[in-house]
Amino acid sequence: DKESVKKKLFAYIPIIEKLDKNKKIIDIGCGRGEFLEFLYENGFKNICGVDINEEMTKELKYKDITVYIEDGVEFLKKQPAKSVGLISSFHMVEHIDFEKVIELIK
Repeated sequence: DKESVKKKLFAYIPIIEKLDKNKKIIDIGCGRGEFLEFLYENGFKNICGVDINEEMTKELKYKDITVYIEDGVEFLKKQPAKSVGLISSFHMVEHIDFEKVIELIK
């Protein structure tokens, strides 16, 4: 369930504590938005999610978190250079072709 997934995210607190809260964070393949909600609940407001499955994103608890329904790689290509503080992607690469994984990393 969603709450048990969010509890597992507490392992990332030492990492997110070091981030600039003013820099944009993008969660590619955000799904139900557990990581976005976790960030939001820890004081991050410049966050957004990207997912191709609009149905999954409807479970997002905070309606002021923006979610873009589109391909994550194409979304990243549109971001200005050095405008993003963190890009996250949990449980996504196993669902895309290897060539797309390489493109995502680049």
